[in-house]
Amino acid sequence: MNSKLTTISISKDLKKILEKYKGDMSWDEFLEYLLHQIFKINREKYRDILAMRFKSSYKEVRVKKMMKEY
Repeated sequence: MNSKLTTISISKDLKKILEKYKGDMSWDEFLEYLLHQIFKINREKYRDILAMRFKSSYKEVRVKKMMKEY
């Protein structure tokens, strides 16, 4: 990781809350963990949306194909 550091200003109340969850992790580790969790949730959400759309369109294709056969 790059050795350059920066400061992020947040309220003292928020920092106290974050420190409880951070535990023994460094701030870099903790923030990377949070980002990873957000990306994971977003991937799962969009995977589910795409799966629903695919199932729906697959059923529609089957129905249309069956209708052509009769």
